[in-house]
This record gives sequence, C-alpha cells and structure tokens, in this order.
Amino acid sequence: MVEWSDAERSAIGLVWGKLGDDAGPLALARCLIVYPWTQRYFSTFGNLSSPAAISGNPKVAAHGRTVMGGLERAIKNMDNIKATYAPLSVMHSERLHVDPDNFKLLSDCLTVVAAMKLGPQVFNPDVQEAWQKFLSVCVSALCKQYH
Repeated sequence: MVEWSDAERSAIGLVWGKLGDDAGPLALARCLIVYPWTQRYFSTFGNLSSPAAISGNPKVAAHGRTVMGGLERAIKNMDNIKATYAPLSVMHSERLHVDPDNFKLLSDCLTVVAAMKLGPQVFNPDVQEAWQKFLSVCVSALCKQYH
C-alpha cells in the first residue's frame, strides 16, 4: 500500500483539476508520435501516418479521454489503486497483449502535457514529484498482471 502525504494529495488534486479535457488526447497523440512503435496497438484507429493525422484522429482523442477516465478512477481510489486497476491490468495483459513498458511511456507523455499546460509556477518540482509518484503507482498497478 502506498502512503500519500497531505501535500502529495493536494498536489495531485491540483494537477488533476487543471489538466482539462484535452490532456488525455494530447498525451496519447504525443506518445504515438514520439514512440511510433506504440501505434501497433491501435491498428483499428485508421490513419496514423503522420503527426497531423494522429493529432486529428478522433479515435486517438476518444481513447485519450478513456485513459483520463481511468486516471480519474485512480484519483478517486488513491488508497487502493492496485485493486481498482486489477481488471484493467488483466485486460491489457491477457486480452490486448500490450507491452507494459508502454504504460510508462504514456505516463511520461502525460507529465510533459501537464508541464506544458500548467507552466513552471504551478508544475514546480514538488508538484511534479507528487504527480510522477501517482503515475508510477498507476503504472505499477497496470503492470501487476504481467508479474
């Protein structure tokens, strides 16, 4: 079980409250552009042939919002993310066969998006530390089924 300080909970809530609806689509698009091998899991999404095609793809945007919905579940269940994500871990491991390293890549892209959207005054090193701890716990929970 992960221990969260009041400062960490506050920082995570601050980032979450300021990210906006486009954070998930932006992060997923960034992941698919920067790490093109991750596109293999999205073969049904249509045209992913260029950064413009990926950024304008409605299926990428929709799945980015789905990812954020999953993170919202983790935010609401911070004291038991592992159990909250158990079904997602099984699905990604056994049905979708997603390389678990991709969860970390996507979380890194989400951190970049958060830094761009919030700026250095809000997304300072202390806030980033808490945010990345949260994302690391989420990634670990998603990878549980792989162990």
